[in-house]
Amino acid sequence: VDSVRAAAEELPWVARAKVRRIWPATLRVHIVEQQPVAGWNGDGYLNAAGETFFPRAGQTLIGLPLLAGPDGQAARVLVHYRKASEMLQPLDMAVTHIAMDRRRAWSLQLDNGVMLKLGRARPWRRLQRFVRAFPGVFAGRLADLKSVDMRYSNGFSVHWQPAPAGEVFAQQDT
Repeated sequence: VDSVRAAAEELPWVARAKVRRIWPATLRVHIVEQQPVAGWNGDGYLNAAGETFFPRAGQTLIGLPLLAGPDGQAARVLVHYRKASEMLQPLDMAVTHIAMDRRRAWSLQLDNGVMLKLGRARPWRRLQRFVRAFPGVFAGRLADLKSVDMRYSNGFSVHWQPAPAGEVFAQQDT
């Protein structure tokens, strides 16, 4: 019974398995399937508890956020993904990708394609600064926004999309 349970739990989409013996010659197997909530490091997934699992290559799920980080940091990255998502909810923005690099610096990409660099020191305070600044600085020009570097102690730098060539000349003529 234990070896059947262990073998079932080795399968990539199986979270837990219960095996019960029914005499004389029957086994009843109850499987709890993995429920992915995010992609992990390009080749795996995270379940709601922040546990990683790695299905066979070629199996991809569309629509899941992509999370990345060093080995052993999956649960922490998932917690921070949820925190960032909650912070950005008032702006009607969603996080599509969040990463913690080997130096423990954070970056995230929003559903509108904007990249936010938060760095290592107080990343969630920096994200809160972006949320506070958004209505006055970015709200009217969101389509032009490419990335925001929030790693400065008292401000941020903005990288705007380049204007189309015809648009630049049209603005100069007026």
